[in-house]
Amino acid sequence: MKIELDTKDIDLFAKALKKDAKKLQLNLKKAMAVNALEVQSTAKSQGYVPVKTGNLKRSITHDPITIAGKRIYTEIGSNLDYAAIQEFGGTTKHGAKITGKRYIHRAFEDTKERQKEKIRKYIAKTLI
Repeated sequence: MKIELDTKDIDLFAKALKKDAKKLQLNLKKAMAVNALEVQSTAKSQGYVPVKTGNLKRSITHDPITIAGKRIYTEIGSNLDYAAIQEFGGTTKHGAKITGKRYIHRAFEDTKERQKEKIRKYIAKTLI
């Protein structure tokens, strides 16, 4: 699952506040890292990721936070072959139908309000 923060107005916002846009961008990158770790941890917690052997749970991670132009992003997921079918559902190579568990999506949705609050706090750090 890709998590993206659109910061296209970051320069205007920073100029209006007479602050350094780079500092704001770095604080937003820190907020994204904290939020990605929370989604990752939540997805690994009981009731989210399906556990048979524990391999899927242990494999959930997030990519480094990337700044590209006006975007700050990361991806959270697993590199295991069966991770996508467990997340989204589908048919296995043996023909079994699997209902998607949406463990990463649910973790993101369940932490969304806390994520917004963390972003607000990191923006406030720029303004102080």
